[in-house]
Amino acid sequence: MRIVAGKLKGRRFPELKSTAVRPTTDRTREAVFSTLNSLCTIADARVLDLYAGSGALGFEALSRGAHCACMVERDRRTAAQLIALAGHFGVQDQVQVVCEDVLVFLEPKLRRSECSLEPGECFGLVFADPPYASHPAAALLRALGDSRLLAHGAVVVVEGTGKEQSGEALLAEISAVSSAVFSLSKTKHYGSTVVSYFQVAYL
Repeated sequence: MRIVAGKLKGRRFPELKSTAVRPTTDRTREAVFSTLNSLCTIADARVLDLYAGSGALGFEALSRGAHCACMVERDRRTAAQLIALAGHFGVQDQVQVVCEDVLVFLEPKLRRSECSLEPGECFGLVFADPPYASHPAAALLRALGDSRLLAHGAVVVVEGTGKEQSGEALLAEISAVSSAVFSLSKTKHYGSTVVSYFQVAYL
């Protein structure tokens, strides 16, 4: 697995030690960022990488000019690997790793300092590949909307498999989100992987 484009292009990820990590393939990652180029500006974006795992999406965004990346991963061993990877790629000053359950992390009581946000700063790009059985994507989107960590117009990329993860199905489930409105920009299928791209607006 390697970085596809940008200042770190061609740099390879060391072999991952955690068996719980399901990295996004190089081909899918390249397709995701190709789609993102038509939806947002990656350069200087503040990125939130939820269920970060290998950190492949967050590191790819940094390679392409993102300002910083906050990676949330509850498995301690995997979180430690992310910190080591940031050093391996020389971007440790741009990476914050939070070892926490994602839904706990998104609770409104969150101290913004935990993800290196100054007052008034918000994330403009979010990646999420939730384990559907324990963290349904609809619950994740509701939590994101209520967290107030997203900028108006932020793009949220949700990766999953199966019909229940399609953008249309998720929109139907989150119609009652109280503090934010999500609109579906695109849904793409890459083999068995479904990737939905949402934009957020606040009421």
